[in-house]
Amino acid sequence: MVDVDALNAEERAALGETVREIRTARGLTQSEVAEAAGISLKTYGTLERGVRAAHAGNLRKVLEVLGVPQVSDLDRYDEDTRAFIASTAPIFQNLPQHARATAQTDVVLMLGSRLAQASRLTALNVPGLQDDVALAAYDDHDWQARQEQENE
Repeated sequence: MVDVDALNAEERAALGETVREIRTARGLTQSEVAEAAGISLKTYGTLERGVRAAHAGNLRKVLEVLGVPQVSDLDRYDEDTRAFIASTAPIFQNLPQHARATAQTDVVLMLGSRLAQASRLTALNVPGLQDDVALAAYDDHDWQARQEQENE
């Protein structure tokens, strides 16, 4: 299993030869893999030759096309966290598309508030939500008041 995010630039560049071996073993051309991965043939050729390190996103796409198992974001979490995600995902999947983002944001805000209260933190550092500096400052009353304001 490959963890692309854990590889440094030199290691990503060195994967080119392995990628070529896998591609040829599967009977695929460079053009076929590049097209399926949604990258240019030039970019793919550079990746395979190991001229320089491939961007992690491009390498992930190529490995996916070639069927190489990769570490997923979920693999990075402990068992309890994965179980929580698995139990809540169906709730969001059953919501209409237009309501999902709002519901997910609301859940993150509410959980952030509860965690902040529980640990007496003044702010949480949640990846992807750095702009929401006041996340942990919400207590239940503030969160509910915000929800009522948004619903007006």
